[in-house]
Amino acid sequence: MKPAMVKTPRSHSVTVPNPIILNDETSQVLQMEMEELSEAFLPSKHSLFLTISHMSTTQLAQAHRWNVLTLQYEAVMKAVRHYESLVPHLEEEGLEELKNWSAQSENIFRWATDKMSSHHPSTLFGEPRPQTQRLIRTVKKLFPQGLGAWCFLTMVERDWIVAFEKALIPHFPVQNLRNELHALVRTSVPRYSRCMGLNATSLAVANHPRLLDETLKQAREMAAGLDDFWNDLQSLLLEPPLTSRR
Repeated sequence: MKPAMVKTPRSHSVTVPNPIILNDETSQVLQMEMEELSEAFLPSKHSLFLTISHMSTTQLAQAHRWNVLTLQYEAVMKAVRHYESLVPHLEEEGLEELKNWSAQSENIFRWATDKMSSHHPSTLFGEPRPQTQRLIRTVKKLFPQGLGAWCFLTMVERDWIVAFEKALIPHFPVQNLRNELHALVRTSVPRYSRCMGLNATSLAVANHPRLLDETLKQAREMAAGLDDFWNDLQSLLLEPPLTSRR
């Protein structure tokens, strides 16, 4: 008998799904390992977000730091959306609908750029930094191989978006701007994306136990790559402006 299916909600009035409890040992190991991994690499624990919060708005906008950071984020999210269509196994049991749950959060960064900079967001230009390019290559490599990397991102994406919101709040003391920011965050990634990703992956591994080791390996590689990306964004923010370098 196949495990019960979890369908993607089609309306805004939905019930938040709970993690699927499967009786087979393979899926239980997967869920335990993925929960531990996502907790160990929870983005909101990274010092990047404190750096953003503690910098003055002038410093954050100086030398277009936030503009460049926005470009890096957009480049990675574009890759996630593009290669998400290649993630295997989600087509089984009607779960291909979950392929559309990638982070739609670039608007948050564009909005902040518009508010902090005299330049319109459409003037943003430049090449991805080397670390950004490495993460894009990781997404390109791992997404077609299996569910591990995709699952990890779905489990932590809302955490990093909320972390960015909290880090940006000090830069927007006017309440109506904070309300605008919160509205963008609320509509970016569903609160239940974490369970959706883990449930889909658990179902696939329950049906194909041989996928377990490779799935966890992919997730660990994605976690390390994303952590390196946060490290690089923090380094970007702490770099002195070009005019002050010797």
